[in-house]
Amino acid sequence: MLPSRNRAPRTLFTKLRARGASAKKLEGAEFEIFFGKGGSPLKVGIAVGKRIAKKAVSRNRIKRIVAESLKDEIDKIGGELLIVVKKDISGLKTGQVKKKLLGMLQKLND
Repeated sequence: MLPSRNRAPRTLFTKLRARGASAKKLEGAEFEIFFGKGGSPLKVGIAVGKRIAKKAVSRNRIKRIVAESLKDEIDKIGGELLIVVKKDISGLKTGQVKKKLLGMLQKLND
């Protein structure tokens, strides 16, 4: 689980999905990432729908894998980040997910 100072409030989900002027959107095969520039501690929200994984156990596993893959990079990024998972990645290892996520986050900096 992410530290409480890095967890996004529920309002962030709707705010970033509405994409204000400063928000960017990236889409890949597994993830849809919304990024908004903001304050110093990174606020992260992870969303996994029931279409992706029917059972709550699988959805929570996906959230844990994504959160664990971001833990080392949280201090390097500032702003607001919403990650919407588009594909069932519960079978992947944390390292594989980390490589895919960091590859997408690198595109945000470009």
